[in-house]
Amino acid sequence: MLTSQSCSTATVREALEFSAILRQDRSISKSDKIAYVDKIIGLLELGDLQDALVRSLGVEQRKRVTIGVELAAKPNLLLFLDEPTSGLDSQSAYNIIRFLKKLCHAGQAIICTIHQPSSALIQQFDMILALNPGGNTFYFGPVGENGSDVIKYFADRGVQCPPNKNVAEFILETAAKGGKRNDGKRLNWNEEWLKSQEAKAVKDEIQRIKAERSRIEPPTTATQHEFASPVGLQCTELTKRLFTQYWRDPSYLYGKLFTSVIIGIFNGFTFWQLGYTVQDMQDRMFTSFLIVLIPPTIVNAVVPKFYQNRALWEARELPSRIYGWVAFCTANVIAEIPVAIVGAAIYWALWYWPTGLPGDASTSGYVFLMTMLFVSFIFSHLCIYLTKTLQFLFQASW
Repeated sequence: MLTSQSCSTATVREALEFSAILRQDRSISKSDKIAYVDKIIGLLELGDLQDALVRSLGVEQRKRVTIGVELAAKPNLLLFLDEPTSGLDSQSAYNIIRFLKKLCHAGQAIICTIHQPSSALIQQFDMILALNPGGNTFYFGPVGENGSDVIKYFADRGVQCPPNKNVAEFILETAAKGGKRNDGKRLNWNEEWLKSQEAKAVKDEIQRIKAERSRIEPPTTATQHEFASPVGLQCTELTKRLFTQYWRDPSYLYGKLFTSVIIGIFNGFTFWQLGYTVQDMQDRMFTSFLIVLIPPTIVNAVVPKFYQNRALWEARELPSRIYGWVAFCTANVIAEIPVAIVGAAIYWALWYWPTGLPGDASTSGYVFLMTMLFVSFIFSHLCIYLTKTLQFLFQASW
């Protein structure tokens, strides 16, 4: 589910639009992508929640948003979901499956694994694939009304399903315990499936699809891209998302500004209105040197934040081919620049004028520029670009 900070600070619509803009083919216009997001919001019944932050949603609603994020990519063939009902109560699980059924009626093919489904849930599936503990197929076919097709398949082989029994539980128990024919001979469900008419029908269907597809002319060779969207669009959208994240969760920015304020006050008012004696000249040099207290503190704040974003990128967004390393690094650096400039300006104002350093435009302007460059120096990003883990970085720093 969407649990990372960069996703949780986005609204439902923003999360879906981010996925649609960056994951749909670059030949599709942005207006068409947004229109498709509107369709997904309607199908998943998220209209009333589209402006709500993801972190404020319940478990069921987050699962719906997660499904919507994948649908926003407009998968060409099918959508695969791994246990979409896990962790939900019976009503919430039924709602999720109901939404999936609604998507199927809209033309989206869906494959999903399901854990211990109830009778109501199993009836929502068109077909089920049952594997025994060895990983071999022992049933693959339609469910039927109240599980009639499944019950008939096993009844024809001498295993009766008790009345009012959950078909899903019956299948699991049959796979675990096996079964016996009326003549006492033990059943091998793998062999029974391979010899069945249902298996033959599946193979015939596969051959029909292969023959049908072989008659279709292959598409003209087009330029292949690693990512669906160009690098410029990746940088733009990711930078917008990071700025939104910092705006809605500003504690990280407040921490960096607090560092500039405290060190600026400490440095400026410790060396209040320095003169021109030998001791004052030494103090002037020392007060200028104390700016080195800022970068280590800022680095300790930037590094964990960067690694948190990189962990999300490596675990979910890079495998999904949403955006690449260039866009990731560019957006993270750009998002740091405004707060670095503000922090440098605050520090300079609280330090430079109280110490009584030269107030002419050329000197004060030059010192302001050097302060800006020093405080906003992206050394912390350079460090984490070159290190693989956060632990390694801290060990190296010690």
